[in-house]
This record gives sequence, C-alpha cells and structure tokens, in this order.
Amino acid sequence: MFTYPAKITKDGDLYLVSFRDFYGDEPVTQGGSYDDAIAMASDWLLTEATIALDDGEKLPEASKAERGEVLVEMPLSAQIKLRLLYEMIDQSVSGSELARRMKIKRPSVQNIIKADHATKIDTLQNAFKVLGKELVFELR
Repeated sequence: MFTYPAKITKDGDLYLVSFRDFYGDEPVTQGGSYDDAIAMASDWLLTEATIALDDGEKLPEASKAERGEVLVEMPLSAQIKLRLLYEMIDQSVSGSELARRMKIKRPSVQNIIKADHATKIDTLQNAFKVLGKELVFELR
C-alpha cells in the first residue's frame, strides 16, 4: 500500500530520485550510489508520511510501476501508523476520541500517530482494536 514507483537517474556522480505520484519528474532526493539513493528515497517517503500524519491527510495513492522505475517502500512502522491514521480519518475519530477509547492521555496519541516515533506494536494493536479493526502479523 505504501510502496511507490521511483525513477532513479544518474547525473554525474549522483543518483537522482523522483516520484511521479508526488512531484512528477522533479527529483526529490539523491544519493552518491544507487543503493544510497534507494535508502534516501525510503527516508524521503518517511518524511512525507510524517508531514501527512501531522496534517491529518492521506498520501497520494501509489500507482503501478512503469518501465524504468523501481519500487521504494517506506519503513513498515510508518506504514502501520499511516494505516491507523487513515482508519481514524475514515471513521471521523479525532485524536482526543482515540485517547478516550484507549484510556490514555491525548499527548500519548500524538506519539502513536507520529511516523518517526517508536511505538510498541502492542500499543498499535490496541489502537486498531478500539477502532474495531484487527492488526494482523504475517510472515511470508
């Protein structure tokens, strides 16, 4: 769900990364090597997720990769938190309401939905549970 197609272009000593789902062909990050560019792209997606979470907005839907593009995945922890935020938006549940349902203080909810804040998986599981959803772990 949160894996986006990226185009990586070599420009001199740098590898430029663009995500057409966000800014078309405009490069958004770069790396000194191909692998570094992929890592920077994943970090960039995490930053975009953080901004979206802070603003209570959804990221654009990921399109299918086209020829010459690679798929870049954001960290799993951010994916789970985004999914939680999306569920809150879909159900019109505010942070205060989630805190009330979870029987925790409002500032704790801010940490739960902050993409770059470490949150225990049990806490995330409980957040989904009070929204009537089940967080499922699957190893493939």
